[in-house]
Order: sequence, then C-alpha cells, then structure tokens
Amino acid sequence: SYFSTVGLISQVILSQLDTGRWPEMKVACAASVVIGIGQALVATSTSFMIFLFALAVVSAGSAVLKVFMTTAMSSAAGEESYGEVLGVAGSVFSISRAVSPLVSGALTDYFGPQAPGLTATLFMLSAAGLIGLHRSRFCHDDQQAHQKAA
Repeated sequence: SYFSTVGLISQVILSQLDTGRWPEMKVACAASVVIGIGQALVATSTSFMIFLFALAVVSAGSAVLKVFMTTAMSSAAGEESYGEVLGVAGSVFSISRAVSPLVSGALTDYFGPQAPGLTATLFMLSAAGLIGLHRSRFCHDDQQAHQKAA
C-alpha cells in the first residue's frame, strides 16, 4: 500500500540522516522542492514504474523535511518549551496524515485524478519559496549553531 511504502522508504532514509551536518532551513527548502517534484511526477505518471519512482521521491523528501523541520522548531524554541514544541509538531504531522487523504479524495472527485498531486506540488513549491524568502534569517542562525557545535 501507499502508506506502508512511504513509511518504509522514510525509515531507511531517517536511519542514515545526521541532522547536525546540514543547515536546517536550506535542507527544508530543498526537501520541499523534492516533494513538489515528486508530487508532480505522481500526478503525471504514465506507468507504474514512474509512479513507484515518484513515490520514492516524495517519501525521501517527506522524511527529510519532517526531521529537519522538527529539529529547527525545537532548536528555535529553547529548553523551557522544547516538549511543547515537539508535541505541537507531532500533532500537526498527525492531523496532516488524517486530513490529506480526505482533501485528496475531494480534489479527485471534483477536478480529476491529477488534481491532488498538482495541488500538493503547488503547496510544496510555495513552501520552498517562503522558506527561501526567510532563509537569510535562518541561515544566519544555522551558521551560529554550527560554529558552536564545531
């Protein structure tokens, strides 16, 4: 099934990830673009093999984005609200997993089978653009954090 495949690919990627090496916001921006590209491939796939490849691309981007966004949120929050931030982040991720299939089904019913993938592409590329607009602030924070770690 779709979700078990996404979960399996995500776990393989997460086991290889070291978040301390990479600036969070740059990686989050890149992961958003990767998800957007993968969603566009899902929406326009003409064969099962292309669909599977697109699924792997979306899974990889999703796994990386979740880890780096959680890391960025928790490091920005500080020690006193660390648990609260992780709790809210987990809740948002869980809600998105519950709401996304409903929205995708509605989009498919009203606009056709390509609509969910193309809508997700627009959202992810917009997210990458917003992260890019605010990147200078976060990149400065990332540089300071990496200097402290070194």
